[in-house]
Amino acid sequence: IHENVWGAFRAGRTETVTALYTLRDLALKMAPTLTSGDLDTFADLIAENWENQKCLDSSVTNEQMESLFSVATRAG
Repeated sequence: IHENVWGAFRAGRTETVTALYTLRDLALKMAPTLTSGDLDTFADLIAENWENQKCLDSSVTNEQMESLFSVATRAG
């Protein structure tokens, strides 16, 4: 996965480049959100993070991962 992502980044694949920069920005928001105890916003950031990770490479996810994330999302 790592080689595929960096290869796409170096090639300038728009979806990959955008996702990586978005993941960076999300990470910068996550720490203070978590330490402040704002778990609802943190959950939203985690969901956005997951959507962007899936944009990096098709092998990032599979049916089992999607099912687990769906269960976690429904559970709050």
